[in-house]
Amino acid sequence: MDTTNPIRDNPSKPPTLRQPPLPKKARILVVGSLNWDTIEEHDRLPTPNNQSTLLQTSEIPGGHGFNQTVACVRLSNRKPPPEGSPSPLPYGLKLRVKMIGRVGNDKEGQKMKDQLERLGVDVSQIHDKTSKAKTGSARIYVDHRGASITSDTAGANNEFLPDDLPDFETEQKDLGVDMVLIQMEMPEETVIEAVSRIKALSTPVPIVLNAAPARTTQIPLDLYKVDHLIMKAPRVDRLMGVSAEEMDLDEKGCGRKTTKEYIDFCKQCIRRGARCAIVTMGERGAVAVGTQGGYQSTEFYIAAQRLHGHDRPVDTTGASDVFVGAYVVELLRQKKTGVPEDIYAAVKKGSTLADLQ
Repeated sequence: MDTTNPIRDNPSKPPTLRQPPLPKKARILVVGSLNWDTIEEHDRLPTPNNQSTLLQTSEIPGGHGFNQTVACVRLSNRKPPPEGSPSPLPYGLKLRVKMIGRVGNDKEGQKMKDQLERLGVDVSQIHDKTSKAKTGSARIYVDHRGASITSDTAGANNEFLPDDLPDFETEQKDLGVDMVLIQMEMPEETVIEAVSRIKALSTPVPIVLNAAPARTTQIPLDLYKVDHLIMKAPRVDRLMGVSAEEMDLDEKGCGRKTTKEYIDFCKQCIRRGARCAIVTMGERGAVAVGTQGGYQSTEFYIAAQRLHGHDRPVDTTGASDVFVGAYVVELLRQKKTGVPEDIYAAVKKGSTLADLQ
């Protein structure tokens, strides 16, 4: 019997190692807000005529725009996991991110820009030198259940006007743009103008609009006409006329309407021009209505994932931003690897990774 090893005994013939595929490249623009957050953990949420105990305080950069930018970077640009090992994280995508927004000419704004730069984000159009207001801020009260109350000051975000928007056509021609992600934590006129300019590009670019936070009782009709419209259940409740008193009972941000009512709302968004509409319901999961591959209509519900083995999320602060980031990265991964668009897979990825927060 021949016991020679053709590789070991023939050094001129090196072993053939299977290399992981090179990651596909994509580029995304994030048009959004930046806040300096103070998070207070209490034994229970402050309520009128009752006293709560402050357990811990921390300061971190935040704002929907900042959080979703960071999520997009961290959930992409990863090496494939070892063969056979499960991983909920997207991979195989080298994502370049540019953020567009406004901070104050202060140390908080500079800290946020510095952190984004360390992550490789292009911050050349995060305006600060001409800002009159301070960097936006938020104070977030959280209890042991993950219920939270947020009070924010828009600050420099309110100075982010249409004139601050870039020439999207030049961005597209010079470096390419595969997707634009927008939030509504800035003047409404800026959001409308951004959507309008992107839709007018000579080469179509998908728009993901996260219609947060819930400051108004209506969304302009022009903002429904995007590719992907994502909203939290409390935002939808407000649009559907739920009273402030009833919304106050929704401490965990899961919404006061039924799953069917949220699906019907998504269908209404589709009729108003959205290609896909999603409502996230915290620990209740998410619903979506849209198209698969651009032609087949679909609607579905995905239960919240429970990777930690607990019955409910402990701290949902920022979890919705992780959902959006994971959803966007999965869509781009599908696009760049030649996989047909699968909204269900993107929503499930978002739900899974949001639970890791």
